[in-house]
Formats: sequence, structure tokens, C-alpha cells
Amino acid sequence: MTTIALGVLLGLVLGLGLWTMLSALPVLARPRLVARVAPYVQDVSAGARQFLDRRPASPLPVVGLLLDPARSVARRLLAMLPGGAGATVLRLRQSGAATTLEQYRSRQLVWAGGGAALGLAAAVALALAQPLPFPAQLVLVVSGAAGAVATSDALLKRRRAGGWRGWRASCRPCSSSSR
Repeated sequence: MTTIALGVLLGLVLGLGLWTMLSALPVLARPRLVARVAPYVQDVSAGARQFLDRRPASPLPVVGLLLDPARSVARRLLAMLPGGAGATVLRLRQSGAATTLEQYRSRQLVWAGGGAALGLAAAVALALAQPLPFPAQLVLVVSGAAGAVATSDALLKRRRAGGWRGWRASCRPCSSSSR
């Protein structure tokens, strides 16, 4: 990783961190008259209720909106994994989890992001120790993301309620009534 790329990455992280911190700070301006009177007239004024229901601006929805196209593409790529949606829904049902397929795919994306971050950290550490070609750094990041998704899937497989025995026990009433 070059010095410029590292600088861009660190600048992006610093900017997002500062933006998040600034959005959490209280406004130091004197409150307007409407802000001081609205709590007292909210029972009789729809405008006051609407004013009090406003939420402060946060950068996180903006970041989510910017990353939404990439997230939908990543979900489609995850749907093409071996086994497909049917097998994943079956494993979710067998595990007794109350999560939907979309929630599970989002969890897999979080795992992939964490794995990619670990791969990036490993690539940066190795690149600082000795020069490492960019394709090798890319392989570290991609393999970290793929390994994290595989780990998430393996944990779901292990979380099945009772494993194979639990599945057979849940099917006994069905098979005994058909005899």
C-alpha cells in the first residue's frame, strides 16, 4: 500500500469520525422562541408537535445512503453462494433463529466487512515490514472477507437446534402419522 493510499484511507476515517463527533455535540446557539414555547403548546398545536418531533441531523443515514448500492450488490453476490437462499432459509429455521434471510445477509455483510478490515490490517502490517505487491495485498483483503463470511455460515450450521437428532425428532410426529 502506498503512502498516498494510506493517507487517503486515514483521512476518510478521520473525516467520518469528526463528522460523527460534531453531530453529537449540542448546538451552542441561543434557542429560538419557537423552541422555548413549543413544549408548552404541544397539546393544542399540531405545528408544535411537528417541531418537537424533529430529530437532529446525523451523518450515519447519509453514509448508509451512499453505501446502499454497494450493499445491494454485495447481498446479490452473497445470494449466489453455494446452497442459495433455500438452503440458508432452511438452516435459519433449523437453528431456531428469528432472523429473516435479509437480516442474515446483512449480518454476513458485517462479517465480511470485519474480515476485510482484518485483511487490510494484515496487508498494511506486512507492507510496512517489507514491500508487498498490490495483488498480494488484495488477496489478503478478499480472503479475509471470504473467510469471515464462511465463518458466519459455519456458525449458523453449528447453531442448528439439536443438529441432525433435533431435526429427526421434530419430524417424528409427521412420519408416525403417515404410517
